[in-house]
Amino acid sequence: MIVCLFIPGFAFQIARSSGISQPQLILINSESADARIMAASSEAEAVGARVGMEWVAAAPRFSEAVFLTAAAPEFRDEVDALLQSLSVYTQYLELDERSFPQTAVIYLDIGSLKDDDLQRQVIDIFFEVKQRGLNASVGVARGKFPAAVAAQKAESNHYFLVREGQEAAFLAKLPITRLPLSQELVARLSRQNVRTLGDFASLPDLQVRQELGDEAYRFYQIALGDDQRRIAPMQATSSIEPVHVVLEEPLVDKTRWMLTIVPLAQAFMRQLSQNDIICRQFGFVLTLDDGQTRERMSRIRAYHSPVEIAREMNLMIDGLALQSPITEVEISFIQ
Repeated sequence: MIVCLFIPGFAFQIARSSGISQPQLILINSESADARIMAASSEAEAVGARVGMEWVAAAPRFSEAVFLTAAAPEFRDEVDALLQSLSVYTQYLELDERSFPQTAVIYLDIGSLKDDDLQRQVIDIFFEVKQRGLNASVGVARGKFPAAVAAQKAESNHYFLVREGQEAAFLAKLPITRLPLSQELVARLSRQNVRTLGDFASLPDLQVRQELGDEAYRFYQIALGDDQRRIAPMQATSSIEPVHVVLEEPLVDKTRWMLTIVPLAQAFMRQLSQNDIICRQFGFVLTLDDGQTRERMSRIRAYHSPVEIAREMNLMIDGLALQSPITEVEISFIQ
């Protein structure tokens, strides 16, 4: 699943946290003649200020506005710090540069989670945002575009989930202009009375592919709820070596199981803590006295302590039929 973290007015939320509270506030990227607006408060937008306007042309139009030279690196530092804090949940995250710093739109690929684990993950993400004094909304869907739409639909400090298989229905009533289509493609679709994403999705697959071309077909798939765009990892994860123990006495039954695995789980978590990584999935291998092995993978969720790791392993071993004593145990990190 893709999480879209939507922080409207990012630059001005940062400015307010610095003590700047002027309503009509416009940030420009320099004081030179070719300076342009890089962000505008909602009050300034309401009277016509727009990102990209030339400063010399905009200044006379907004007599009540306060213009400040904004150093882009300040906002970059703030968003980089947020990205770094979110990277403990997933390395697969990216900032949408097109709207920054007016708005911060961050995508995170959190994999497949059950409802309870998903809610816990979203709460953790909100916590990271609130730690920085920011207000945001979150959308969750199988794809970047529906997740972004869901995030804008959600109320501030709430999240909106689009369940798998419901993406096309969720998007159907949106105007076709919500997709970043070329003017030529919009005109061609308009001639075919395509006004909404639902209209677009109702066109025959072959017609779109053959008559409208590759660009149209990519957006057509999104209208169908099938957004295949992937999120590249922000950075390579530090190498986490498996932790392994050879038992002095083979484990004949499960009565000593927790005493065996808790120290192992502690060693495993120490490695993760040293690398600022939260474990979302792990695997373990049992080697038996007869040379056979048994392997299991945990559920995908956030594991914050050795006790949580040990309890999860305890649940997994309950389902194993062991014909021979356990001689070795290994826990490994799964990216």
